[in-house]
Amino acid sequence: MDEQITLSAESKEALNDLIDIKLKEGYLLVGGMQPGEQGGLIQAMSQPRNIDDEITLAGVARFVIMLVVMISVMYFAF
Repeated sequence: MDEQITLSAESKEALNDLIDIKLKEGYLLVGGMQPGEQGGLIQAMSQPRNIDDEITLAGVARFVIMLVVMISVMYFAF
């Protein structure tokens, strides 16, 4: 997990509004709501490093290698 943030608000409703905004941005909840130092509530959230799959050169190379291996296995099996 990367880029952890902490949200704080005075009421549960206000904190839920902040959480909704961050959830739409791709952040994930870490733990639950905790009481804050000044009497409010806090919530930790983090954003995963790779939220979407990407096509990379390494991924294509792995796919080609596995394809060759599977074709070889099928060739020798039948």
